Amino acid sequence: AASCLDCDAGQYSLAGASTCFDCPAGKFLDGVGQASGNCTSCSAGHYAAAGSTECTPCPAATELTGVGSGPSDCEACDPGYYAPAASTSCFECAAGKSTYVGGASADDCL
Repeated sequence: AASCLDCDAGQYSLAGASTCFDCPAGKFLDGVGQASGNCTSCSAGHYAAAGSTECTPCPAATELTGVGSGPSDCEACDPGYYAPAASTSCFECAAGKSTYVGGASADDCL
């Protein structure tokens, strides 16, 4: 008789399945031996490739309004705007201040 094996973290299986499947992009699973309904969606401003065990925040000076599948989904802030890591939008520098490239905080607006 065949023995049942746990799926790796980032993967799930259905009852009676003989294979494990990756959680879809934008979702993660940090435990082993899980069912499909346990894949958890990332928060906005984060991304996860298929089969991920955690979500990764978009870096500072970028924005992601929803959930992404990789770092290329994080969009750079325009000059004159800033955003801390995991931002869902870029923020405008105060009047009379700007950034040459997108900044990480209001302190980057000079």
